[in-house]
Amino acid sequence: GGGYALSKVRAENCCHRRRAEGGHVTIVRPFTVVGPGQRDDMALARWIAAAAAGRPLDVFGSLQRRRDFTDVRFTVSTLIALLDHPPTVVNIGSGRSRPLADLVDAIGDVIGEAVVRCRPVPVPEPDETLADTHRLRSIVGDIPATDLRRIVAEHVGVGVTSRATPEPLIA
Repeated sequence: GGGYALSKVRAENCCHRRRAEGGHVTIVRPFTVVGPGQRDDMALARWIAAAAAGRPLDVFGSLQRRRDFTDVRFTVSTLIALLDHPPTVVNIGSGRSRPLADLVDAIGDVIGEAVVRCRPVPVPEPDETLADTHRLRSIVGDIPATDLRRIVAEHVGVGVTSRATPEPLIA
């Protein structure tokens, strides 16, 4: 991987050193977090903006590349649950790997047919991400599937009554 992956490894090494010194450390590895309010430079926001403007969606690599899309609300609920949990290392993901084409299809369903322009991947990255959610399930129980169409609709404000108070995913 590129600098991003290396920075994650270095950060985890710092956490392990702190834990060895007696620190209370939990390492969280979020997988492809998506949802309303996504930063403008992230794929979801860029693709929605392009589709809404009638521009092609620039996809790096192929639509068959796979990601473990994770709803931001589930991610936040899990982070809160971890506050009362002993230190651990946990992957936060849905445990389901889906092709990028699924996200493009969800954008098409909400905004209208999207034209895709595949581009070379500028920095090597994995063709697939998939969270091992065994430890996560032991902490939070069932993991909800990520509804990409709902996430796209909420991001653009289509059919959403209130973005201020989404229902909690973990009680």
